[in-house]
Amino acid sequence: MDLLTSSDRFQSAQELHTALARHGEPLALSTVYRALQHFVDSGDVHVFHAANGETLYRRCTRPDHHGHLICRLCGKTEELKAATVDIWSADLGRTLGFDEISPVTEIVGTCQDCAV
Repeated sequence: MDLLTSSDRFQSAQELHTALARHGEPLALSTVYRALQHFVDSGDVHVFHAANGETLYRRCTRPDHHGHLICRLCGKTEELKAATVDIWSADLGRTLGFDEISPVTEIVGTCQDCAV
């Protein structure tokens, strides 16, 4: 959890596994996956499914419902206030005959550091 909390980007289980080993915490990769699933189930960690199919994990700093703007190259992430998207998605849902809408907002782009 400390590695996730100290990072501003989504990371793969393999990246976390490697970082733990570098910090003298050699755990089995399966243990890392189990711990991540526990954190996801408890709501402490958010999941992002990258375009390449990889599952990435991040500990968010905002306790409220929010979205993410994610760099497709380095995984840097900005947390977004979700109010505008919530209003738009609820309106769209009603128009299409849905209710109890729960939007998950993930906008992917390229950060300024990677665009250079």
